[in-house]
Amino acid sequence: MKKSVRTALLVALLAAAGPSLFSQAPRPPASDVVILLDSSQSMFPYFEDAVDWIVGPLAKEWLRYGDRLHVLSFSSSATLEWSDLLETEADARSALARLYLLAPLGRRTDLLRSLSETREYLAGIPAGGGKYAIMVTDGRHDPEPGSPYAGLDAAATLAALEREASAIKAAGWTFLLVRVPFAGGTAGTGADGSGGQDGGGASAVGSGGASAAGSGAAAASGSGGAASDAPAPGAGTYFDDMADALGARVADFDAALAGSSALSPPRISWPAELGEVGRRFRLTVTVANDGDEARGYAITSFRLDGAETLARATRIEVPPRSEARVELSLVLPDSVAPGPARFTAELVPADGERLSPARGPLSLSYSPRFLDAVSASPVLLPGLLLVAAAILVALVIGFASRKKARVLSGARVADAVLDARSAAAAARHRARADAAVAAGAGADELARFAARTRGDGVPSIPAGTGGATGDAADELASYAARTRGDGVPPLESVRNPSDAAADFAEYAERTRGDGIPELTTEASATGSDNAGLFAEWAARARSEAGSLPPKPTPATAAAKPARRGPVAWETRIRKSDSVRVEFLVRDQNAAIGLRNIRTLAPGSRRSIGGGRSDFLVFLLPVPRHLADASWDGESLTLVPRRPEFFPDLDGVLEDCMDREVRLVTRRGRELFLRFSRYVPPIERLNKLLHCIEMPGPEEPGLLD
Repeated sequence: MKKSVRTALLVALLAAAGPSLFSQAPRPPASDVVILLDSSQSMFPYFEDAVDWIVGPLAKEWLRYGDRLHVLSFSSSATLEWSDLLETEADARSALARLYLLAPLGRRTDLLRSLSETREYLAGIPAGGGKYAIMVTDGRHDPEPGSPYAGLDAAATLAALEREASAIKAAGWTFLLVRVPFAGGTAGTGADGSGGQDGGGASAVGSGGASAAGSGAAAASGSGGAASDAPAPGAGTYFDDMADALGARVADFDAALAGSSALSPPRISWPAELGEVGRRFRLTVTVANDGDEARGYAITSFRLDGAETLARATRIEVPPRSEARVELSLVLPDSVAPGPARFTAELVPADGERLSPARGPLSLSYSPRFLDAVSASPVLLPGLLLVAAAILVALVIGFASRKKARVLSGARVADAVLDARSAAAAARHRARADAAVAAGAGADELARFAARTRGDGVPSIPAGTGGATGDAADELASYAARTRGDGVPPLESVRNPSDAAADFAEYAERTRGDGIPELTTEASATGSDNAGLFAEWAARARSEAGSLPPKPTPATAAAKPARRGPVAWETRIRKSDSVRVEFLVRDQNAAIGLRNIRTLAPGSRRSIGGGRSDFLVFLLPVPRHLADASWDGESLTLVPRRPEFFPDLDGVLEDCMDREVRLVTRRGRELFLRFSRYVPPIERLNKLLHCIEMPGPEEPGLLD
């Protein structure tokens, strides 16, 4: 096969893997790939196969479009053959064809000098992505007599070799060494047939280096003019020493197999057929690591026919001699039409890392989804977002309304129960009042009795004999017991003709606990007349006029409150009774409907303060949520949240119903708060209409 045909086929093989990947998507920084090819005569048996392997499998494994490719040949020194970016197929064709122009014609291999010149060349390459150097050689070192390294013995040669190799390794270059078998005496002899040049049979360093030098000296003395063909003192094979110093991966070249796969990068694979997918889909990639060290790869790009499809970067860690899987999120380009499609896929790690194969086929069938149409439409997507926002707002409002409705329904149930209780109490009060009217008012009877007996010497009622404050039943019972049979004139509706003791006893028993006002103590001294006592008591029983609590004396200097933390209080439940509470502030308008009237369930709390507090203070500006009113089913507790506004309280105020609490604003103004059980207006009206009625005997007989 002609070289031109072979070159065309190999270039086509490389280009077919990704013909358009070098112009459609942003790429990471260019990586540098340096190929070092030994062109000495000792490479002659394997040279053509080695070139075929370089431009074929090796290029496919390690070269990428966008890389900078450098081709150097070396024998007695290093020579730059080609260096440029691989941006187009023409660049690849030029670079790879250049290799076929090389021939193994170098008489000797100055490995040390070539390595030194290579180090200088690598140092001049600008920093970029990955740094890879691939050297194909038999590792033979036998410099020309004029070389600066010709006079070095084996030890000095080895030291210099390690120094140059360490400098290359320190610069961050990854070296791959391909060992070609040394040809020995089968090739590479000079024109005169002598064996002292690179093709001669000098022994390796470390085993026969000295003897090789000695035999060379003997040959020089015996042949006269052939002394220049004698091997150098440090001549030998330094392949293993160079590999160790460079930290390089090593593979043995096998001409029968056209090279070795030992230098292949970690292998990647993905399903070749994905089936039906949408615009967005996921692809599982497997990475196999055959090395002895763990490898990590940051995947920053995945291209389909050169178009970037990776939705977000990811990273994969691969243990040594194992494999790992990573799931990539991909987005098809907008140019892909629905239906079956076949792509050339390329996975690109960050920092110029190499994975093999660089490219591979990927087949799928694109079926548009609803979300694909939404994301592609400039009108539908905003419309759906607005609808979603409206639904969200509706859900929030519905949730809040449901919560409020639940609270209101609970409050209405409690109000209904309390109203029923109030109605029952009012009914009992009306029944008692009606019975009293029907049976006669005892107050009128006592008044008339007092008028009839004034000055008749009726025994007086001792002071303080009543058992309950505000109730004279016990005093009347005691008076009746003491005067029984003493000839006290009877009441008008006499039932016992002897005296009024029986009537008083019966009256006291019937009215016990009904809240009859207490007898006036000043008129009940021993020896006085009971007429004035009964008359005054009867007058007070008719009126039942209440009075406002006395006005507290305000503090002379109210200090500005200093902020303190909330008072700790744990809500508790003693009974299951609800209560309806009215919140009042002295001098604040109470005619605001039901704003400050709340129903408290057992264990519930309501806030007190300005703003949107449950119990509103608006007479003076105050912050919101200054305190909580907590109901436990039996009593109301005031829990300060901002204790600095309640200087008179050291903690919570339990059983605060109908008790005034002083609140001091930030400006030192005082407010007085009070809670009371809410009484509906109709119930207050009924009580007002019946305020002049007094319970009397249930049976007739005490009235005229």
